[in-house]
Amino acid sequence: MVVWSYVTQNVARYLGITVFIINMFGTIMKILLFSTRRQYRVKPCTFFILLSSAGCFVHLIYATFGRILSSGFGINLTQTVLIICKLREYAFISIQLSSITADWLTMVDQFLVTSRNARLRHLSNMKTACYVTFGLVVFWCLYGIPIFIVTSIQLNLCVVNDPIVFILYSSVTVWIFNVSVPLIMTIVFGLLTYRNIHSVQNLPRSQGIDRQVLLAVGVQACFILIALLPYAIFTIYATITNYQCKSNEQRDIEGFILNMISYIGIFRCGAGFYICLIVSNRFREETKRCFRWTQRNVIQPVRLTPQVKNIHLRSNRR
Repeated sequence: MVVWSYVTQNVARYLGITVFIINMFGTIMKILLFSTRRQYRVKPCTFFILLSSAGCFVHLIYATFGRILSSGFGINLTQTVLIICKLREYAFISIQLSSITADWLTMVDQFLVTSRNARLRHLSNMKTACYVTFGLVVFWCLYGIPIFIVTSIQLNLCVVNDPIVFILYSSVTVWIFNVSVPLIMTIVFGLLTYRNIHSVQNLPRSQGIDRQVLLAVGVQACFILIALLPYAIFTIYATITNYQCKSNEQRDIEGFILNMISYIGIFRCGAGFYICLIVSNRFREETKRCFRWTQRNVIQPVRLTPQVKNIHLRSNRR
């Protein structure tokens, strides 16, 4: 007989920590690369990528690292500290959905950039990107307030205390905002962008960096599809069976499945960096330049020559 709680514990300790480190490094590198290189920093698409990466960074800390501590080491502050319990549920709504929304907005921007219509191309600018980003962050922050209010600790579990709010957020948030809209927008605008690129035979050389960004966006879109579908299916199952009596073994099996789905899902955060690093020469060059830029900005200790040391000693004697 398999002891699923023991399996889940070991998966969290070894696989979970490994996945966390890989994706955290990839996320940090995306933030550094797209924020330090000027040719990336001035593009609306990379602005959305930065927003998504920032959301992933926070998600990796509060969700993935928290799950590793809870499942692997039995440390779960959400069971004892109410404010941490509330913030975790609130962050899942506001930060997670802000990150996912920014993901498919990158594909929309690439469609605008590659369009033959001048008016559509002019819609892709930093001013519009800033307004859109501000609007979506405010919207998701307000959207998560009800879940923050009704979340509480019961029987050492962090739960949504209102069944109506729980079902509403589980259904609407997961199927509409977390799955349907991202999938539809990613597929539709991905195909439209693909059509735009192949309808233009010779793109200017100045769009070379745009091609690298498009590659990053395409890879990101693939991992969105891989990450969202399993979690959506499990969430619907959990919503339907939430108030059923379950055996301890069944709960342990569900916990194991949820952990595995979570570890697969977070590859949306960092895997795009590694794939672009493998298939794109330009991306590798920019990554090397980013490392060289970091090394140049490290303060090195000043070594005094013997002549300078003698001058310094004489001045101290005076």
